[in-house]
Amino acid sequence: MPQNFKTAYIMRLSFIELVWSYAVGFVSKVVSAFHTLYGWICAGFMLLLNLILGYKEVLITVLVCVILDTIWGVWAQVKSGKFALSQLGREKMLSKWFFYASVLLAFVVLERLLGMENKLTVIGISTLICVVEIWSMSASALIVNPNMPFLRLFKRYLQGEIAAKLGLSDREVSDILDQQDHNGPLPHSDSKSDSRQ
Repeated sequence: MPQNFKTAYIMRLSFIELVWSYAVGFVSKVVSAFHTLYGWICAGFMLLLNLILGYKEVLITVLVCVILDTIWGVWAQVKSGKFALSQLGREKMLSKWFFYASVLLAFVVLERLLGMENKLTVIGISTLICVVEIWSMSASALIVNPNMPFLRLFKRYLQGEIAAKLGLSDREVSDILDQQDHNGPLPHSDSKSDSRQ
């Protein structure tokens, strides 16, 4: 019995640490996004959209952004040769969804307890979540297709996010982007191995 309790305690602790690390990462991505014009454009657009939409639609917008980011993220992992459904990937995805759901639920309950009819807090939090997801989705999209017309304009701003997704340093990503700017798109790793044969 004590061994089962100890194992359950360690599992809960590691899940809490995972969620906490995601919360810190979320704040870091918000800060990174708001250091760029692209982040402000995304935030302004999402805030305007969320103010126009109804309350339930705002929550649906968050869900759509999270699902699209997940799809682009898996696609980018496959494209970069990483195993898309790894244990760590599943844990990160679940902790992200848990984090978003718990934050939104906490603010919905808080607004109801305080009798806030305008729901601006949930709209603000939803906007931040959407900005982070669009930021992440944009980096994944550039990994999948580096020549995406609109996103190509912002690839220097997304350099840190791309580096984090690929597990490279900012300098390595900067060198890759410089090479792309001078030589066009980089060949896929498959075509490199084919040309050697």
